[in-house]
Amino acid sequence: MRSLDFAHKEDSKCGGEGNLHRYAKEILFTEKRLTLPNLPFVPNNKTWTQEFESVSLEVPLDKFKIDCIMPDDDKKKLAVEIVVGNSVEKIKRLMFKEKGLSAVEVYLTHLKHSIISREDLIQQITNNPNNVKWICLLYTSPSPRDATLSGMAAS
Repeated sequence: MRSLDFAHKEDSKCGGEGNLHRYAKEILFTEKRLTLPNLPFVPNNKTWTQEFESVSLEVPLDKFKIDCIMPDDDKKKLAVEIVVGNSVEKIKRLMFKEKGLSAVEVYLTHLKHSIISREDLIQQITNNPNNVKWICLLYTSPSPRDATLSGMAAS
């Protein structure tokens, strides 16, 4: 049986973590920011760039390892999974919800066979909300829109 780090099925063709995956984590560790996509079901909202206080890599949680955990100034944590091949499995998504941890995937599959400069890769990872997808969004997620979410939850 394969390691549960990636929560793949036993018959998965995944060969493990490649260079792009490792490099993306290093960039998030160094840059400490991520442009997040629109919040679903919130009218007229826009993407925003969230600055993080720190970044922890390969964080063990239950039977999994999370690529990055990024707390903001208010100590609210965001889990970040880098996707170069397979998306995060349903069992890991459920674990995020059970633990009360908002999470996103950063999709880089389209760059897998590309030759790209470090500066362009930083832009693709940290500044391109089209590459980021919410996989678990809780009301406690890091957001300058907490007031909007609180108001939405009350209605």
